Amino acid sequence: MRRSRFQRTTQSHTQTQWLLAGEGYMCSSERTIVFGVGKVASDSPIEATITWPNGSQQTVQTSPDQDVIVIQGQPTAFTLAPVSLDPIR
Repeated sequence: MRRSRFQRTTQSHTQTQWLLAGEGYMCSSERTIVFGVGKVASDSPIEATITWPNGSQQTVQTSPDQDVIVIQGQPTAFTLAPVSLDPIR
């Protein structure tokens, strides 16, 4: 089983989550981590540190209003376009 550790740090606290990626016959686990940031200003800096299964670490700077995709071995994260949370009228 492969494990990656994700730590998210804001000005007030740190959260840690583990991604366990086990492969099975004709299946695999979803490789998604979601952090809730609560009531934080949209311009507050967030630092995410990933420890990959091979022991290497990668740090990404982001903000609460951004979704990012991080790929092991890539020097930068991909920022996704913002999504409106307003209901469709």
